[in-house]
Amino acid sequence: MMADLEKVTVNEYDLMQEAWYFVSQLTLESDQIMKTPQYPLDTLVNLRGDLEDKAILLATLLKA
Repeated sequence: MMADLEKVTVNEYDLMQEAWYFVSQLTLESDQIMKTPQYPLDTLVNLRGDLEDKAILLATLLKA
């Protein structure tokens, strides 16, 4: 997925914006007390997660 984004973006700033936009479109679940964070792949496959799950996914995408 990041390889596809790199093909259509001009610079790192655009890549960061596109990754953020993608993650922001995922369904937001309400936070649950003492919930264990999902793996980034689970968030991506389920297309949903809480704020922490989405932040972890974004960080993973930007690190890739």
